[in-house]
Amino acid sequence: MKNYGTGYIRALWTVTILSLFAGGSGIGFGFYAWGELSRTGSEEAPAAGGAEVDVEIPPPQPPGEYLFPIRKHDYKMLSDKFGYRISPILHIEKDHEGLDIVPAVENAQVVAIADGVVVHHYLRPGTPHPDGGFYRGHDVYGCMVQIRHDDGVESLYAHLSDSFVHEGQFIPAGKPIGRTGNTGKSVNEHLHIEIRVNGEKQNPLHYLPRVTP
Repeated sequence: MKNYGTGYIRALWTVTILSLFAGGSGIGFGFYAWGELSRTGSEEAPAAGGAEVDVEIPPPQPPGEYLFPIRKHDYKMLSDKFGYRISPILHIEKDHEGLDIVPAVENAQVVAIADGVVVHHYLRPGTPHPDGGFYRGHDVYGCMVQIRHDDGVESLYAHLSDSFVHEGQFIPAGKPIGRTGNTGKSVNEHLHIEIRVNGEKQNPLHYLPRVTP
């Protein structure tokens, strides 16, 4: 059975009425138009039911595969996730721009989630400076490493107890870059990791693989 839409039915009625007013020649035209509309209607008939289907558009996918920054046997749990939460230091609601990962052991190795180049590096606070004095570390992140990957993606690893890299160094995926710690504005040992795409901070859970202890 042909499936005609409301637009087709409306056009068919219009042709029929015009044919009646036009007389003999109009009736001939009416039969011709009737046939054309029937042919067109059958070719352009919508899918069964004629209703539009809502298609769920999937979220944009990460540009590549990433590793979890702590090895599975060293992983314990996730503590604070991306988004607003009550700050454990300020005790007010504040945007948490990364993911906090609690290790199962002290000073767990932290690895690069993908190939990249170190673009920022703050040494552990208190590390002796070659010109005298000591390094302070980052005011918030303490000892931290930031790596630039492909497609505008960067990863940042914060509150480390130590780091093994330097700025400008190429780091392959899975290479140890430091150890978990409690430096900077932190209340306990953990790894704070951030993912940025073209400078915009993203939810790391959308990029990192799921790991269970």
